[in-house]
Amino acid sequence: MAAALSNGYHSTEPDTTVTVIDFVDDPGAVQNDSMLRVTITDRVDTFFMKAFGFTHFDISRTAVAECVLPLCLGSPESCFGDDPATGLEPGFWAQINGIYVAKAGGNRYGAGYLYGIEVEEGSSG
Repeated sequence: MAAALSNGYHSTEPDTTVTVIDFVDDPGAVQNDSMLRVTITDRVDTFFMKAFGFTHFDISRTAVAECVLPLCLGSPESCFGDDPATGLEPGFWAQINGIYVAKAGGNRYGAGYLYGIEVEEGSSG
């Protein structure tokens, strides 16, 4: 309700309706209990439409919001890979190939070598 109020929609006005639906109110309206469906309906006065007999019309917008809890990213370890000096062996390792090494070695972009086969210098065909 505070977000609707900050955007100029006061639910206390007679022409404005703010409806908030959560999972407890209607499980079919949202997918889980961390989601809200908000519908704001407001009566809007017209200017040019008055020439056709329309003094106002109702507009409505619906939005669904979801609260996503923070995720833990990365490793809880304070180092990258094995550290033989301390005996830490988390069981993973990383590799980067040197320049002009075949990408089949596991590093497609860092190698700077885009061919899948080795071609001898000066050879043809």
